[in-house]
Amino acid sequence: MNRYFLLLFLVFIAVIPTSLDAQDRETIAIIGTGDLGNSVGPKWAEAGHRVIYGSRDPTRDSVRSLVARSGPDASAMTQKGAAQEAQIIVLAVPGTAVEHVARNLGDLEGKIVIDATFAARQAEDGYMESVFETSGAEMIQAWNPGARLVKTDFNSSYVIDDPTITGNLETSFVASDDREAKEIAAKLIAELGLRPLDAGPLRHAREIEAMVRLFYVPLLQGRQEEFRFTVHPSTFWTCLYDWDWYKPVYDAENLAELPEPETPPEPCSSHPPLN
Repeated sequence: MNRYFLLLFLVFIAVIPTSLDAQDRETIAIIGTGDLGNSVGPKWAEAGHRVIYGSRDPTRDSVRSLVARSGPDASAMTQKGAAQEAQIIVLAVPGTAVEHVARNLGDLEGKIVIDATFAARQAEDGYMESVFETSGAEMIQAWNPGARLVKTDFNSSYVIDDPTITGNLETSFVASDDREAKEIAAKLIAELGLRPLDAGPLRHAREIEAMVRLFYVPLLQGRQEEFRFTVHPSTFWTCLYDWDWYKPVYDAENLAELPEPETPPEPCSSHPPLN
């Protein structure tokens, strides 16, 4: 009898971790199977997530190929179907399609929606301008008030494909009014090989989108150069300034916990504080 119970106990120990791992894996719906969607999807599938691609035509050959590259748990369905199947939704569609797609995903109450779109167009002078007066993320939130919106830029798809291509660890800014949603998005960004940086509330999506518009300036001008927004860990401000002059932000005592940077900030030097 003792051997019988010992055997049951060993089977229980062997089975439980597998079950918990299966429950802990996030299901991610990636709405859009273009240049960005086909970069982030396979990476997250490799990290152990179940990936569902939302496509206007899930049976298209390119979509089938993408699903095959994303492992046995990956699948594709309509955009609305994918959004309803997952608790985490990543919008990776062209900026011109944002409104139509975001208004037609069904009930998103309680779901985390990560907006990685670039809601911009070329103005009459050829430079980029925003499609909205505020930001794409804020409009998506207005169309889906129950969703938990997060804005990020995800950098460029070629950086996601090869995070070492620029020689630097690239940064993705993360803005949201929902701390937990921001932390989950930051974890997913880190799994792509990028450094997530807390960009504050969702309204700062305007600044994130503005930086992306600036990023396009050299390209649109036809220059043989580019500039990138790369953030490096630093304690410079903390070491040099007395912070009594500012009013603390509302969440100063409850900041989102983001993955630790691989390179920690350098310690303070001998510079005296500035008042």
